Amino acid sequence: MKPHLKTGLLLALLATLSYQNLAIAGAKLFAGTGAAATTEFTNFKTAIKSATTQDGSLINWDAVKLDGTDANPNTRVIQQGKTVEIPIDRFKVRGVIFADPYTVSGDGFAAANPATTGQFPAFTPSNTFAMFDNKNGEFKDRKIEQSFVLVNTTTGAGTRGFGAIFLDVEQEGSSSIEYFGRDAANNKISLGKFYVKPSGKSGEPQFLGVLFDAPVVSDVEITPGARALFSFDSNSVKAFGAENLAQGIDLAVTDDFIFAVPETLKTSTAKVSEADCLFNWAEKTLADYFPANSGSTQTWAPYRFRYYNYSKSYVGISYSDYHLYYLGPNGVIQDVGAAADWFTRAQCW
Repeated sequence: MKPHLKTGLLLALLATLSYQNLAIAGAKLFAGTGAAATTEFTNFKTAIKSATTQDGSLINWDAVKLDGTDANPNTRVIQQGKTVEIPIDRFKVRGVIFADPYTVSGDGFAAANPATTGQFPAFTPSNTFAMFDNKNGEFKDRKIEQSFVLVNTTTGAGTRGFGAIFLDVEQEGSSSIEYFGRDAANNKISLGKFYVKPSGKSGEPQFLGVLFDAPVVSDVEITPGARALFSFDSNSVKAFGAENLAQGIDLAVTDDFIFAVPETLKTSTAKVSEADCLFNWAEKTLADYFPANSGSTQTWAPYRFRYYNYSKSYVGISYSDYHLYYLGPNGVIQDVGAAADWFTRAQCW
């Protein structure tokens, strides 16, 4: 492997990939931070109305009561008047089913994690939303997963677009949304993972949303920050503590969710591309460098690549010369040979 190119410029280009309002494969990205978060939220809402002739569905969490009297009787109080756990079907009336119970807070999760007091000012007062870990003293949970259903049913459906307000994202790569569709056999297919543009100022909001040209999104996976803010094991709450940006620990939560009203899902005919086949093979054979499920395929012409936060590395194919490249944490890109040779070795052809 021969190092041949310093990659400061390439890294800068890759970092901007998910922040541009580009139509890629029938999708348009909306992203902004600070004051631009409000602008892009509004633009996304307008785009939904233009594409569907309906107002988008909004979940701002403020209807959730924090004292045990919520509309859904299965809502569980964690901290009276401050933090509650909502059941997976709390917003079925909006066309959403969650994968797990998640939490709503009325004080920016200050009671659950005092070290973050004032860090997450609500975008629309006063409730905010986040995941938590149900194993006491563990804070590994990073995901909010939800499926779309026809309104007030459990029948799977699709939406044309989904967006969310994030609060206090300060580090690249810490927060994201991945969109999924389904093929004719109901297999889950990634439609793309997009990263939230961080802010240089603590406490600012960020918005990220993607609008597709058909109701192809069956599920979304939202990653706000690097750790759960707290754990709750049904008996006690334990706080994670303060974030540590120097160590790559960026804490964040979410606020308003907005999405096109779910309708009959349009299945995808997508199949695993040759690039994805090769990356999947690398994850199986070189798991120490490319741990499975930690990377998602992205595009920055002429590159098709995956980034692995665990090893701080990239692997990608350049379609300008059809070679495979590796970029490690030392910031040097390495040409590791013709992509065709690797496709053959990985049995992707």
